[in-house]
Amino acid sequence: MINLTLRHLRRHWQLNVAVLLCLTLASALAASLSSYAASIAAQELSRTLDEASPSQRSILITGTLYTFSEELYGALQEKLGDVLKDRMVIRHATLSADPQISIEGIGHKRTVTLLNVYSFDKLIGNVRVVEGRLPNQVRLFEDPEPWRPPPIEAVIGVRAAEQSGYGVGDRLTAGGTYQRLDIVGIVEPLDPRADMWGEDLSAFATITNSRDLDTDPITLPLIIDAYSMQSYYPNRPIFPHEVSWRITLNPHLISADKAEALHSNLINFQTQSATVRATTSTGLVRILADYLTRLSRLRMAFLLLTVQTLFFVLYTLTMFASFVVDRSQVELATLSGRGASAWQITRVFALENLILASMAVILCPALALGAIRLWAESSGEVAPIALPGEAWVLSGVVAVLGWLALVLPVFLAARRNILGSHRLYARPTQQSAAQKRYFDLYLLAFGALLYWQLNQSGSLVMRYLGNTPLADPVLLIGPSLLLIAVAMVFLRILPFLLWLVAWFFQHLRGVVLSQGLFRLARDPLQPSRVVLLVSLTAGLVLFTRTFGDSLAGSQEAMEHYLAGALQLNALALVLFSVTVFFLTHLFAALGRAREFGILRAMGFSLYQSLTLLIMEGAVVLFLGLLTGVFVGLGLSHIMIPYLSQALAGSQVGVAIEQVTVDWPTVAQSYVLLIAVYGSALVLLWLVLVCTREHWAVRMEDE
Repeated sequence: MINLTLRHLRRHWQLNVAVLLCLTLASALAASLSSYAASIAAQELSRTLDEASPSQRSILITGTLYTFSEELYGALQEKLGDVLKDRMVIRHATLSADPQISIEGIGHKRTVTLLNVYSFDKLIGNVRVVEGRLPNQVRLFEDPEPWRPPPIEAVIGVRAAEQSGYGVGDRLTAGGTYQRLDIVGIVEPLDPRADMWGEDLSAFATITNSRDLDTDPITLPLIIDAYSMQSYYPNRPIFPHEVSWRITLNPHLISADKAEALHSNLINFQTQSATVRATTSTGLVRILADYLTRLSRLRMAFLLLTVQTLFFVLYTLTMFASFVVDRSQVELATLSGRGASAWQITRVFALENLILASMAVILCPALALGAIRLWAESSGEVAPIALPGEAWVLSGVVAVLGWLALVLPVFLAARRNILGSHRLYARPTQQSAAQKRYFDLYLLAFGALLYWQLNQSGSLVMRYLGNTPLADPVLLIGPSLLLIAVAMVFLRILPFLLWLVAWFFQHLRGVVLSQGLFRLARDPLQPSRVVLLVSLTAGLVLFTRTFGDSLAGSQEAMEHYLAGALQLNALALVLFSVTVFFLTHLFAALGRAREFGILRAMGFSLYQSLTLLIMEGAVVLFLGLLTGVFVGLGLSHIMIPYLSQALAGSQVGVAIEQVTVDWPTVAQSYVLLIAVYGSALVLLWLVLVCTREHWAVRMEDE
C-alpha cells in the first residue's frame, strides 16, 4: 500500500503540490489568526498596565503591628509568584510636637503641631541626599538618660524644608521632650513616580488644613532609620507606630494567559489577609477585571473570524478533493476492477493526504511566524517570539479537518463502479452531492432556526461569569451558516441562469463566447464551486470593510486591534482564494486536453482556446462577485448590530443600531478584488502560453 501511495504521489505531483500549498496556507492562516489575537491581547494588557497609576498597579497592605508576619508574606509570594517584585516595609508614627523655641536671626519657621515620623527599609538607594546625610541608627546606650532615649537622627524632604523653614541642624521634640529628633539631612525621591512610593509622597511634604501655606499650623514629616523606629527604651517603644507593606510588581511578567489566574489569586489573598486583620488595597483587581471583560468581548469577534475562516478553508479543500478524484479516475477504476473495496481504495488516498497534512503542519509555523513578523514590522508592534499553544492546536485542527475534507470525497467516489464512472464522465451531473442529499436546504433551515433564536434572545451573550460575558458559539456562527446556505441554494438556480445567458448570446457573431457559455451550462458543477468560492470571499470582504468602518470611530485600542484583525483576515482570505482560483482553473484547463484536441481538430486556434478559458473564468468571477454582494450585505446587517452590542460597554464602545455601507469604499475594495482575480487570469494565460508545446503533445496523443 505504501508503494502504491508513493507512486500516486509522484504521478500527480503537480496536483499534490497544490494540495500541500492549500493545506499549508490554511494551517498558517489559522495559526497566524490565533497568534495575532494573542499578540494584541498581550499588547492591550501591557498598555493598560503602563497607563495605570503607580498606586493602582502596586499593592498596599495595612494592619496592626501584629498583623504582619513571614507567613503572610509567604502566602502572598505563593499567590503572585514571579510577578512579585519587591516589598517595602513602611512604619509611621504620629506625635504631638512640643512648642518650638524661636530664635531671632535664625529665620522664620512655621509652627509645628504634629510630627509624622516615617521609616522605610528601602530608603537607601531610592532617595537623593540634597544636603547633609542620611540618618544613622540610634545608639541607645550612648549618653543614656533614665527617662528618655538619646537624640534620634532624622531627614526632611526638600518640599517640607521649603514649606516649614526647617533644615539641617534643627531639632524638634515631642512627648514633653521624650523624643528628640535632630535633622541631619535633606532628601528627595529619585523617582517620585516609582511604584514603590505609590504616589504617596506625604513623607516628603508638609500637611496643612489651610489653603494659605503661610497660615499655622502644619504637620511636619520626618524620616528616621528603620531600626530607630522599632527600638525600645527602656521597656517601651520609642515610637508607637503602624506598619504597612508596599508590594511592587513586575508588570511585564503579567501575561495575557496569566491575567485571569492573577485576578483570582488577588481576590483570594484579599479574603485570606482579612482573617488576620489586614487590609489589602490595590487597583490591579479592577484593572484586570476590566481587561478580562474587554478580552472576552473581543474573543467573540475572533471566534466568528475563526469559524468563518474554517468554513472557507474546508470548502476550498473539498473543492480540491474533487480535482483529486477527477484526476484519479483511472486509478480508481483500475483498483475497483481488480476487486479492491471502497475502504481499501480510501486507505491509499488517506495515507497520501496524511503525508501532505503532516508536511503542512511542519511548514505552517515558519509561514505563520513570518506573516506575524511582517505585520509587526509594518505596524511597529512587537512580534511574538514563538507561536502560542492555542495556535498549534488550531493549526492541527485545521490540518485534521482538511485531511477529512480530502478523504471523504474519495470514499464517495470509490463506491462507484466503472460503468458509473464512465456514465458520469459522458453526462456530467447538474447537482453536487450536497444538493442531491438536500444538505443546503437542511443547512438553510438550521441557520434560520439559529437566527430566530438569536432574535429571540436579543444578544450573543449566553451568560455572565462575574462581569465577564460568555458568548454562545452556536448563536455566533448561526448567521454565517444561514448566509452560506443561501449562497448554496442560489447555486441550484445557477444552471438555469447559465442556460438562459447562453441562449441569449447564441446568435452573436463569434463562436468562442457561445461555446464557453454552453459549456458552462452543460457542466455547471465545477463553475458553481468556483462561484461559491468567489462569493464567500467577496462577501467576507464587504462584511470586513463595513464592520471596520463601524469600529473606526471608537477610541478604544482593543477595537482598533479588532479592526486590524479583520483587515488582515480579509487580506489572507483573498490571497488564499486567489491562489485556489488560479490553481482550479489551471488544473481544469490541463484536464480538458481531449476537449481542446477536438476543438483544435475543428479549426480552433490556440489563441481561441485560451480565450475560451479566460472568458469562462471571467463569467464565473462576475457571478461570484455578484453573489458576494448579497452575502456580504446580509452578513453585515445581521451580524454587526449583535457584535457591536456584545462589544459595547462602559469600557469598550457604543452599540451600532443601524449599519451604514460606505459604497465608495466598498467599490474600491471590489475594484481591487477584480484586479487581483484578473491578475490570476492573466497569469493563467501566460502559464498556458508557455506550455503550448505540452498542450500540442497532449492533444496529438488524444
